[in-house]
Amino acid sequence: MTVKLSVNVSGAVGTRLRQIAFDERVSESSIVGIALELLFDQTKETSMGSYLRDRGASLRRGAG
Repeated sequence: MTVKLSVNVSGAVGTRLRQIAFDERVSESSIVGIALELLFDQTKETSMGSYLRDRGASLRRGAG
């Protein structure tokens, strides 16, 4: 089963993602999926929030 997601990334990340996908002849979504699997495998669930916030993650939606 797959789930379709829509995400915003910085211009630098998007440019790098597109370039790697083009150069390596793979899809952007496969790169993102594998990167997320690695993140989940390498980060303990109990420290995931701290790990993400330390790297600038936040809620994107407006309050209320």
